[in-house]
Amino acid sequence: MPRLIRNPLKVAEIKQLLSTKQIMLCIFPLQLAWELLVVRGYQRANILDAGVVSRWQVDHVSDVLNHHRQLVHEGGPSELWPEKEKLLLDWIYQRIYRKQYPSRPQIQSQADSIRRNNIQRNLEEMKDLPVGWADHFIERKKEFKVLRGHLLDWKRLKACIKKNLLPFYRNFQQISKKYMPGKIWNIDETSCNPEARQIQLVCNKSCKHATALEPKKHQNTTVTLCINAAGHKIKSQLIYKRVNVPDQFSSLDPQSVVVYTNNSGYLTKETFKDYMTNVVFPAIMNYRESTAQLIQHKEKKETKEINGKKEKKEANEVELRSLLIIDGHSSRIQPELWRIAYSQGIDVLTIPSHSSTVAQPLDCGTNATFKQKLAKFMALTEDRRESDIYAKAPSAAAAYRTCFADSFEDAFTIALMPSSVRAAWAASGLVPYDESVLNNLPDEIEDKGECAKKVQEKNRLSAKVSRQLKMLRWSESEEEEEEQCTSDDDESILIKEIIPNNRRLTRNDEGISVEAPLTNLIDLTDD
Repeated sequence: MPRLIRNPLKVAEIKQLLSTKQIMLCIFPLQLAWELLVVRGYQRANILDAGVVSRWQVDHVSDVLNHHRQLVHEGGPSELWPEKEKLLLDWIYQRIYRKQYPSRPQIQSQADSIRRNNIQRNLEEMKDLPVGWADHFIERKKEFKVLRGHLLDWKRLKACIKKNLLPFYRNFQQISKKYMPGKIWNIDETSCNPEARQIQLVCNKSCKHATALEPKKHQNTTVTLCINAAGHKIKSQLIYKRVNVPDQFSSLDPQSVVVYTNNSGYLTKETFKDYMTNVVFPAIMNYRESTAQLIQHKEKKETKEINGKKEKKEANEVELRSLLIIDGHSSRIQPELWRIAYSQGIDVLTIPSHSSTVAQPLDCGTNATFKQKLAKFMALTEDRRESDIYAKAPSAAAAYRTCFADSFEDAFTIALMPSSVRAAWAASGLVPYDESVLNNLPDEIEDKGECAKKVQEKNRLSAKVSRQLKMLRWSESEEEEEEQCTSDDDESILIKEIIPNNRRLTRNDEGISVEAPLTNLIDLTDD
């Protein structure tokens, strides 16, 4: 916290008011503090420097003033002094500049720490900020807004920077010229947890995408989705942690989802390969052939008239190849699977590691919409049929699976509507190509842990080097002293031979030993 600025003129003015009895030193010091702080409008630093009232009395008057303010007053009620509020604003601006957007609880916690670190009173007497203080603070600051943010782990937060993603976008711009939007596909899995926690982050007005660090969590139900840039979708994959497929999932539409089970509930190489070879690859080939035949049929019908004659327009050759965009998940590391894809006319493009929240269309809205709708429909199903479900289900897990199966199909249909799918591709900046989506990303993320390690390593090396240099200088100084001693001994021997023993020696400005001049003793005692 910066030191309070004290104005000597104001301090002298306060003392003059008391000396000229313009303000009476009454019995109640709180009344005097109120007169100086509220009525006269003097700053706290000047009042305290004048020494007429104590710090506790000034703080008590300020607390009374703040608690009696109303929302209609300019600025609203405030628990922070201007210099402390400036510290809080600087902290928020720094977080926004680094694209590490704070949440409202984090802002309130930071405000509490600023108050406690910059106060002279007993901390036990202080009360925490009231509940909802951060909400009122954001409402008073018109330069901020609250946006529903995405929780990221540290690797994703560090990878989603402009210099990492710009080469990939430039490369995709050149590659995508060979493919029509209907031939560009994206596949991704997402954890299906309807009770996932949402968070709201504070950012500046121009921000459209806010992220924060995600706490560790463990989920065991996975859904794999596949879409193309034209808005078409493929049958999804549901992976559930169980040995056999639950009976409650028999109500799921086989045209919308295929159910897999394993020991973890996560996507593995085996489940991914089976889903790709049996569902995704045939669906992509069928869609590509059907659209190719439709395009060729339309081009054959187009004719033009030149010199009164109709000539058939040559049909453009349609390349029967598709592009599949994937991420770097461990289940994708299967060279044999991608050889099969290439033989079936499917080219594969991998996005940069840990950057799917920006560069992957499914992570730019589709997955989030699907999980939101699923949670909403499950809540409605539980409210509407709670008695029936729990009466018929043998356990709570069976009741949960029943609600999940009843809500899955509706959520899948609504979240993967063609308009929503095309909007997700546009949000990623891939189709249509829009490089400006990277402008909201930071240029670099500061890794405090790595910086600390580098500083410690640097300090350790610098300490080692300094010790070596010190030893080297010490050895050199010893050699110089020895040489100097030998030279001085030789010189003293020569001088002693010339100068009598009763005469003193001294050194001149050039460092040469010479005979000291005779001096007389002076008695400095008083007469």
